[in-house]
Amino acid sequence: MLGAKLVQRFTDQFDRRNFETAMFKVKAVLRSSDKDFVEELDNRIVIRVHPMHMQNDTELHMSLLRQALVEKRAVRMRYYSAYKDEATDRDAEPIGLLYYSMSWHLIAWCRLRNDYRDFRLDRIKQISLLDEVFNDDSHPSLQEYMQQLRSEQELQEIILSFERDIARIITREKYNYGFVSEEEKDGRIHMRFLSAHPDYLCRWLLMFTNGVKIETPEPVAPIVAKLLQELEKTYTHVKMWK
Repeated sequence: MLGAKLVQRFTDQFDRRNFETAMFKVKAVLRSSDKDFVEELDNRIVIRVHPMHMQNDTELHMSLLRQALVEKRAVRMRYYSAYKDEATDRDAEPIGLLYYSMSWHLIAWCRLRNDYRDFRLDRIKQISLLDEVFNDDSHPSLQEYMQQLRSEQELQEIILSFERDIARIITREKYNYGFVSEEEKDGRIHMRFLSAHPDYLCRWLLMFTNGVKIETPEPVAPIVAKLLQELEKTYTHVKMWK
């Protein structure tokens, strides 16, 4: 039942329909007491996600990409890059679908960039199957690709200490920045992060001003100092409100 609720929120119509059929068969063979238990619990558990979490276009992309993965067929798509603010046409060889950071992602060999790329499904504007069947043996599996990616990235350990009130409100957001563990010490919450991009993490820390302190390593603090200098330079001419 819990799995069904997750499927309803994080997959497309095809998966939801199949899972609902499977759940119906499971419930049909439950004892009466178990049926009553499940029905009572079903009304008391709700999974809430952002209303734009699964858009109609993304659902269509997932169905088509599943077919491409099984049949080993290349795809052609128009992909929007938020970083460059441009859309480009890409031919790609899919190796897997991956869910993280509240979005579905396609991992594929991009023929335009001649390298593996991570495509967010909600940034794919158009997509179609090509007739061409590619050689799947030339690509790593999705699991092998992720393992290789982790080994290639140089992850830096960063220890931060937060005021309790701040630590309480970042319970979810911290996972986007490589959060590993935490402990309470000296009246503050000390958190351990593993990050391949400390500058990205430091930009996030600016929003907490003096509510966060970089404990280790020392080279990370100058990154924050540099960002503060850039902010000061940008806003020096702005007059303070009276």
